[in-house]
Amino acid sequence: MEIRVWQRGLGAGLAAIAGGVVAALCAWPERFIVDDAYFYLVTARNLALHGEQTFSQVWPTNGVHPLWLWLLAAWSWLVARVDASWLFNARSVLPPTLLLATATALLALRLADRLALPRWPGAVLPVAFGLGLPLLGTEAALSALTLAWALHTWLDAHRSTRAALLFALASALAVLSRLDNLFVIMALHGALWLRPGHRRAQLWALLPLAAWLAVNAAQFGALVPVSGLLKSTFPQICANGLQRDGINTAFSGYNLVFGWLPLLATAAVAVRLRRRAPAVAQLLAALAVGCAGHAAYTALFTHHVGSWLWHYTVPVVMGAWALAAVAQHLVAIRWRPLAIAAMTLLPALAVAGYAARAATRAQTGDEALRVRDWLHDNQVTDATLLVSDAQGAIAFASTNRVIGLDLLTANPACVRTALAAPNALESLLQQARDAGHPIDFIVLTSDTWLAKLWPMADGRALEFAFLQPGTCGTRTRARLAVAAPVWQAPGLTVWRAPR
Repeated sequence: MEIRVWQRGLGAGLAAIAGGVVAALCAWPERFIVDDAYFYLVTARNLALHGEQTFSQVWPTNGVHPLWLWLLAAWSWLVARVDASWLFNARSVLPPTLLLATATALLALRLADRLALPRWPGAVLPVAFGLGLPLLGTEAALSALTLAWALHTWLDAHRSTRAALLFALASALAVLSRLDNLFVIMALHGALWLRPGHRRAQLWALLPLAAWLAVNAAQFGALVPVSGLLKSTFPQICANGLQRDGINTAFSGYNLVFGWLPLLATAAVAVRLRRRAPAVAQLLAALAVGCAGHAAYTALFTHHVGSWLWHYTVPVVMGAWALAAVAQHLVAIRWRPLAIAAMTLLPALAVAGYAARAATRAQTGDEALRVRDWLHDNQVTDATLLVSDAQGAIAFASTNRVIGLDLLTANPACVRTALAAPNALESLLQQARDAGHPIDFIVLTSDTWLAKLWPMADGRALEFAFLQPGTCGTRTRARLAVAAPVWQAPGLTVWRAPR
């Protein structure tokens, strides 16, 4: 009876927290959307309305994780059948996000029962992470669901050919939902390969991945998305992912809370439980190995330390199951209810506090909003903009064509052409002309770590520096002559592009 009472109390508390977070999402969705998430919303809208996989409406893009884009495009197509104007409202992404979160929680509850672990940590923490932090519109919700299904099917994959095929399908969907899930999926397949069973059936996971790679290569001229191509230094080792100073370090902030701590804790729990709960230990060990592999690749083969929230779905899922294992196997029975409640409620309350802060804090210095106001005030509605940053939010609320200077929403052919040209900026302008949409305005907001744009001292030219993919810190530089700015504000300048 006491167990039922505390479980009901915990469930009621979690339901109240979830209700508050969902209410904040519905009231202020823009405050939970980072600029990169708009890449998906805009590309999916263009795919649904115009039948083209493009962000800029100038050239096509493959700078996305494909499964989330396809799902969001299908949803956008349905919304457009009712009222296409809803696709310019951030609330349009809430229904699929909430459905995915609900499915993730239900699947995690079943997985907890199969592993004989407490139900709440594995079901609540990944969902709270996805809903309460600024991840709306990203692939995080879909990634959490496909990972939960992959873990669920992994438990039986060695028992029959059908079960192995289901795991292969779940594996492929997990990778297509977020491509760097490949590391943890490979680790799960490796752990399964050590068991006697239906090994050949696992290889079917390669079929949908190979098909996507082939289509990507044929259509865009590269196996990987342009975003992955631009961020990677592979095969050249570049330890920029191990920064230890500055604002954005590899060992503080999000990297510490959502990255290193779950990884180290999960590895320790897996070692501790290898005899007491071997099935749970093997699952945790596979997750830790995959996560460590991803961390190593990021540390050694990327231009910059990765610390954006949508990178942490795998560590959060892994850490949630490690906490559940600790509560079940390493906490005394009399303290177990309290431990489970603390492990679940405290993180949920922290996320709810973050959500409350995001919903209520004053919105100041929004450069995307200032650009949109300038476009509105000057009745600019059918122009092509080259924007140094915040291109997602600008494009989402505008009917103008927006090209991001970091080229994350371009395509590999466009990038190669620009970076191989004597002047990369002039090449971008020429490529836009060749596509039938010459660039009308160059908008300087803030720099990104990939691309930097700044005016020369005389104000009559722009200097451009862009990190070369496949190198460690090498930048392509270019200069473009321009006339006087047509508009200036603190931290924001607009020029007419030369024709």
